[in-house]
Amino acid sequence: MAANGEKAHIMVAEDDPRTRLCLCNILREEGYRVTPSENGYLALQQINALHLYDGGVDFLILDIHMPGLTGLEVTERLAERRSKIPVIVITGDSDPHLAEGLKQAGCRHIFIKPFDLHQLLQTLKEEKTPNPDQKPVG
Repeated sequence: MAANGEKAHIMVAEDDPRTRLCLCNILREEGYRVTPSENGYLALQQINALHLYDGGVDFLILDIHMPGLTGLEVTERLAERRSKIPVIVITGDSDPHLAEGLKQAGCRHIFIKPFDLHQLLQTLKEEKTPNPDQKPVG
């Protein structure tokens, strides 16, 4: 977890390598600590490892359509474990039913691709750092 004055630790779970690399690089340029992940299964494993060994993750930026676990399934698993990690979804899917399911599972923000990068950065700045008692997500 980010200490006072430090920028947050953000995980970016995105299966498209170009999008993932671009977003990670931009976030690093903004001073964030970033952990990339290429799918939902790996993201959950990394979140657990980071929680146990490296202070955890402050935010999860998550794509919806990924192989294995979808972004919705990852969000639901986090909710089942009562995780305090804020989820921000980026997706090309503007289905209102999907958006409702994400919100019910605890997703805080949804950005439709192509999204306004400045708005995403502003959201990260405005969002409060979650409780330090985040739980592993198994």
